[in-house]
Amino acid sequence: MISNNVTKGRSINHSELIMGIAKYNSISGLIKVFENPSKEDFDDIAISIMQNFSIRKVEADSYGIRNVHYDIIELEFYLYNKTTNDIPTYNRDCLAGQWFLHRSGVDIAFETKHDGNELIQFGGILIRGLKKYVDEVPVAYIGGSQRCCFELFNNCKTYPELLSDENKTDISIYKSKRVRISFDEGKDTEFRYFVPILSSDWEKPRIAVFEKKIGSEYFVLKDKKSIKYADSVTIDENGVVEGTLVYPR
Repeated sequence: MISNNVTKGRSINHSELIMGIAKYNSISGLIKVFENPSKEDFDDIAISIMQNFSIRKVEADSYGIRNVHYDIIELEFYLYNKTTNDIPTYNRDCLAGQWFLHRSGVDIAFETKHDGNELIQFGGILIRGLKKYVDEVPVAYIGGSQRCCFELFNNCKTYPELLSDENKTDISIYKSKRVRISFDEGKDTEFRYFVPILSSDWEKPRIAVFEKKIGSEYFVLKDKKSIKYADSVTIDENGVVEGTLVYPR
């Protein structure tokens, strides 16, 4: 759930007002736009979420307790209403800012609206990529919507919350078509947003629990393991990214 707590305060400068994204840079502003989302707002919402927010929780397991936060570095928008008719959007009845878990992962939900018993607006932002920090030290990239969901909601001592954070202006943000959504074929819609990360970094070893058989013996280990992200975006040897640049503008 989006939290009304603010971890790091900051002022809104004139250049942000010109860019038109200042209204999305606070928790209250984000909640307001999630109540009445429009696909015309997707660029600005994505930029603000990647720049101005992080997800925080306290993680606990048999090895100890850790303060963890995540930058969202890849996401997809899904919004069904009478205008978008975005059929791939999972049905749900949510308030703005709630977590919505489904078979593909987890969304930050938009407000559901109804006309009688008919739901006429619903949707959310699917989290597809995270950069993980433990005690403020970056430790891993997590790629894939289901893996992100498991990462956020497993080992929770405190429930994950989306919080205001320091402004991250040193990133580039691109957009492209959503992953494996046939509904998008032949359309000019680009509802997947991402910070370009090299495949070698996505596949960098991270701590994971996995099974291993050595000879006739079976072991369950917690150790470093490379987990491939099959849907990571393509960046060629010259640094050219498959996608449309949306930030910096």
